[in-house]
Formats: sequence, structure tokens, C-alpha cells
Amino acid sequence: MTTASQYIQQACAALMGLATLLDGKFTATRQEVLLAKYGLTCTVSAAMKELGKGRHAVNVMLDDGRLTRLGKSVDVVSIAAYLEDAKNHDFRARVARKKKKPARTAIHTRASEIIHPKYSTTPTRTQGGDTNASAQRC
Repeated sequence: MTTASQYIQQACAALMGLATLLDGKFTATRQEVLLAKYGLTCTVSAAMKELGKGRHAVNVMLDDGRLTRLGKSVDVVSIAAYLEDAKNHDFRARVARKKKKPARTAIHTRASEIIHPKYSTTPTRTQGGDTNASAQRC
């Protein structure tokens, strides 16, 4: 059975470890902190908490390559890389999405391909002497 003094000693030891981290004697990168916290992979829920995004956003990030999927889990190294340079990762994903989408513009045809009806504005005489009926209506 553990006594209260043992709990206090464990808490003091933990606080001393935290103090060394905060003093700058030991600085860890974001990747090292995440690897120590989760290991090589984490669940989508843990990725949501670390990124501060919803489930749909994390799944979209997994689909477009900003994060890496390992089996059913998310690669922690890819989360750390995204957190270090999120703006660049988002820009590259946005450009890649634009390249995949078809243009939402009308189909342009060249003027030479458009068939215009040919109307004559001057009356012409046929062999029978009658004028062209379409010219009279103009």
C-alpha cells in the first residue's frame, strides 16, 4: 500500500522533471513530444485533439495527403510535420485540388466553327423572273 508521503515524493519528482523541461535544459521538438505521447501512430480522435480540427477535416487531410494513414491509424510524424508548416501544406493541397477540378466555364468555340445562316439582303432574280421570297420579307 502506498502512503501519502510516497505520493508526495512521486509528485515532487514529476514536478522536478517538468521544471527541467521549462528551464530550457532539455528542449524537445514537437515530433519528439508527440512520439513520446502516442508512439508511432494515433487514432483519428487523438489527431483531432492535437490539430484542433473536426473528424471531417482530419479525414480530408488524410485523403489529400497532408497526413499519412498507417492502417487505420494516423502517422504521428506526419501530424508533427503538418503542425510545423501548416500554411505550406494547406497551400499545396489547395493547388492540387484546383488542378483536379474541371473548369466551370462555358465551352468556347472558335468563330470559324460557328455556322451562321446565310441571308441575302438584296432581292435576286431567279430564272423565272420571280424575286427571292426571303429577300422580300426582310
